[in-house]
Amino acid sequence: MMPLRVVEDNRSRTMIDNALQVSRPGFDDVSTVESYSGMLAEATTEVFATMVMMKVETLGLRSARPDRLIDSVSAVLGISGGLRGVLAVHCPEQVAREICGGMLGETPVEVDAEVKDTIGEMVNMIAGGLKTRLLQQQCEIELAVPSVIAGSCYEVNLLSRAERLLLPFETAAGTFLLEFKYAGKT
Repeated sequence: MMPLRVVEDNRSRTMIDNALQVSRPGFDDVSTVESYSGMLAEATTEVFATMVMMKVETLGLRSARPDRLIDSVSAVLGISGGLRGVLAVHCPEQVAREICGGMLGETPVEVDAEVKDTIGEMVNMIAGGLKTRLLQQQCEIELAVPSVIAGSCYEVNLLSRAERLLLPFETAAGTFLLEFKYAGKT
């Protein structure tokens, strides 16, 4: 799917939004993708600074992720209300263990229940940051309880008819991927 582009003509903008079934809650000056990616980057940076005690830097938007995740941990959280979508965090096992160590003070040697809970809580906190930012734009959302997947080789398929936003982040422990799929109002 082609990325959403900013169009100055309001009629054209409305036609594009309707064709993509994407809501535009208060984002008149910049594209929806830029708005959501900015909100998610801010929320992620905030979570890492306050809870993980680890510096994180976004590597910019990406257009694709691997079909299969190898030796990874993923946390997936549903979003409903003024915006319908799914937020996911995909981490290689080593990165997930280091994030857990940053939050809990000791890095586990393997992916265990604590690591899975930590990655689930991380996606929950990032989604909470998105919720706060959307509320400032008069868009109320509800967050589901996160689900966590871990394994040596697996696929995560989220909302087939939705726009995808992929944001990789770099930490001292390595890179992880934030994935946001959204399809407008419910």
